[in-house]
Amino acid sequence: MRYVIGDIHGCNKTLQKLLLRLKLTKEDKVIFVGDYIDRGPDSSGVLKTVTNCPCETVLLKGNHEEIALEYFNHKGTDDYKYWLACGGDRTLHSVPQEDWEKWIKWMRDDLIIYHEEPDYFIVHAGFNWMGGDKVFKDYDSMLWSRDPSPDMGKPVICGHTPVSLSQIKDLVDSHSRNIYIDGGCVFTDFSDLGNLVAYNLDTKEIISQKNIDTKKEKYNE
Repeated sequence: MRYVIGDIHGCNKTLQKLLLRLKLTKEDKVIFVGDYIDRGPDSSGVLKTVTNCPCETVLLKGNHEEIALEYFNHKGTDDYKYWLACGGDRTLHSVPQEDWEKWIKWMRDDLIIYHEEPDYFIVHAGFNWMGGDKVFKDYDSMLWSRDPSPDMGKPVICGHTPVSLSQIKDLVDSHSRNIYIDGGCVFTDFSDLGNLVAYNLDTKEIISQKNIDTKKEKYNE
C-alpha cells in the first residue's frame, strides 16, 4: 500500500500510534509531506521515527524545515526570531545540540520539494502554474502557497493548510484535483482539528489519529 501522511509538527507519540495502525510492511511506501518539527513536544523523536520506518519512504521538505535552515544560516537575524515564533524554540529544546549537524545536513540535502506518483503529485503546500516545467521551479509556492494548485493532469495532495476531517473526506469523495491532508495535528484547541492524517492512495481511505502529545497550540504560519 501507498500512504501519504500530513504535517506532524513534533507529535511523535501520535505519529507512532498512527504508523502502528497502518501495520506497515517492507512492501509498503509512506510519503511524508514535511513539517516534521516545531510546536509539538518531541521533534527529535519525530525525526528519528520518519527516518527509521520499516518500509520505503519519501520525505518532502516543509516550510518549517526551510525556516529552521534559515535560522542556522542567519543566527541573530529576523529569521532567527521568526522560527522561534513558529515553534522553533520547542524544537531547539527537543533536539540535542550534538545532533543538529546531522539534522541540518538531512534537511538541506535529503528532503525533496515534490514527488510524483503515476496517479498523483505530492507537495508540501501547492503548485503555482507558470507554464511548462517552470511550475516545478517555484519553490516558494511548493513550500508556502495556500492557494489551490492548477490542473496538473492528476490530483495534487498537499499539507500545510489545516483542514477538518470532514473537509478531507469531502475532497476525496468529490474527486477534487486538490486534496489537503493536514488535519492540524498540533492544533488541539480547535474542535475540528487535532488530527494526524494518512491517506491511502490505493484504497482512497482516510486513516486519522487524534493528537495524544499536546493539549493546546494556537494556529499561525
